[in-house]
Amino acid sequence: MGRKLSQKVLAFKEDSKKLYNFVTELTGGKSENPMPTVENETSLADKFADFFMNKIETIRDNLKHHKN
Repeated sequence: MGRKLSQKVLAFKEDSKKLYNFVTELTGGKSENPMPTVENETSLADKFADFFMNKIETIRDNLKHHKN
């Protein structure tokens, strides 16, 4: 069984959509989209950017304290 699976995966290596669909079938179906539903995609992108910029600032601040 394992050999057949690996052969199928190798057969799909040039087509990521087919590979994704194959893995989805193996794992029991499609998962829910984890992204929140929004009316304005730009505001969602801005929220993500703010979140990660805050993370970066926090990491930088913590690194400054560890240098001393």
